[in-house]
Amino acid sequence: MGFIPTRYDQDVWYRLRDNGEGYDYISTYVDDFMIMSKDEWSYMLTLQTIYTIKEPKEPELYLGALYTGSPDKNWTISYKSYIKEGLSCIEKMDGTL
Repeated sequence: MGFIPTRYDQDVWYRLRDNGEGYDYISTYVDDFMIMSKDEWSYMLTLQTIYTIKEPKEPELYLGALYTGSPDKNWTISYKSYIKEGLSCIEKMDGTL
């Protein structure tokens, strides 16, 4: 597929698009990954021939971030649930919950 890891994070891979008009990215974390591309499903289909991928779908939650949007609109990223979970853990640790 032609992706190479970035110098700064070996879990973020990038590839110059065939038309030269930007880059596509795949980020990985343990058994999870996200594809950022103009044509992400072509990469997903290729990955599915190599790996078992259960229920590929549009992103909803990735590394604690909530993603909302659709392929034809802008996406937003919210860490609200991640922060709430962190605060809950702190409250449990210090007995304030």
